Amino acid sequence: MAFSPAKATAEMAGWEPLLSVRDMTVRFGTTVVVEGISFDVYPEEIVAIVGESGSGKSMTVFSATGLMQPGSTVSGESRFGGEDLLALSGKALRSIYGSRIGYIFQDVMTSLNPVRRIRSQIKETFALHLKASDAEIEARAVSVLKGCGIVDPDRILGSYPHELSGGLRQRVMIGLATGLSPALLIADEPTTALDTSTQAQVLDTLAEMSRRSRSSVVLVTHNLGVVAALAHRVIVMYCGRILETASSQELLDSPGHPYTAALLAAVPLIDHDDGGRLKGIPGEMPSPLDRPAGCIYAARCPYAQELCLRERPELRQADPAAQTAREVACHFPLVPISAGTQPSGQRVHS
Repeated sequence: MAFSPAKATAEMAGWEPLLSVRDMTVRFGTTVVVEGISFDVYPEEIVAIVGESGSGKSMTVFSATGLMQPGSTVSGESRFGGEDLLALSGKALRSIYGSRIGYIFQDVMTSLNPVRRIRSQIKETFALHLKASDAEIEARAVSVLKGCGIVDPDRILGSYPHELSGGLRQRVMIGLATGLSPALLIADEPTTALDTSTQAQVLDTLAEMSRRSRSSVVLVTHNLGVVAALAHRVIVMYCGRILETASSQELLDSPGHPYTAALLAAVPLIDHDDGGRLKGIPGEMPSPLDRPAGCIYAARCPYAQELCLRERPELRQADPAAQTAREVACHFPLVPISAGTQPSGQRVHS
């Protein structure tokens, strides 16, 4: 049975997460780039991780699934199917990648081998995990590409990556990632560098393949339009920390953190007359080498007060009476927070 993001927190407590990350921190030397990350992904749920470039989105999902970057150290726990991915050997992880965890990487041109035909790359991946004949694997490759909306799979299988359009390459990557029906699919900026119509087609394909294989999806994106189209739940990251989690509907309708509100305000809308100006977020994201002592967003926040500069806010649950699983890391959030957890001088903005 699929997870429903609309369920109340009490009901959600009975669900067993497919992926459970707890207090994960990523360091390069002594520099912390991702700090204290905790989140769950439930069966058949699509979770989007959003934020500006450099907010730690890709680093979070890759580290949580055992793809540590060279020179990094990762602490904490990331349990998938009862196993801590951070404690597994490379051989054990390789048996999981492709079969139980699929990846759609951001730069599809560097993800596909440029000197090998598509057939060779897909069949090699499938052969690693399937006990089947070459003919059976070939048939599966054709079937998977057809399922991704490719009408001439034989031609595509015989092509090199550079002979395909960006949209076709991305469909091939979706086929590679979903062809063995993994329980968890990681999609890192799957529509980057694609035109608008191709983006929509790729998103439709991704959603259909996820539904067909009953996979959970972690979707890394900076595109809030993608969030609205696909995600059940959203995690908002900034400078390596989580600032808000909420269902996609409540987050888009009523953002709880000022940073989330600023991201939404920066999205251009066709039916709004704003004089042609795009709304940006003033200031810059702080460097991991020089994080402020208080709220990580305080220097750019229009609601910041002295408390924000002095004291770091922790993620706190929204009002349980609202029947929501939202959490916000803000001293002065835009939505009500659980009674008894607000700091002195708490103000709720309307």
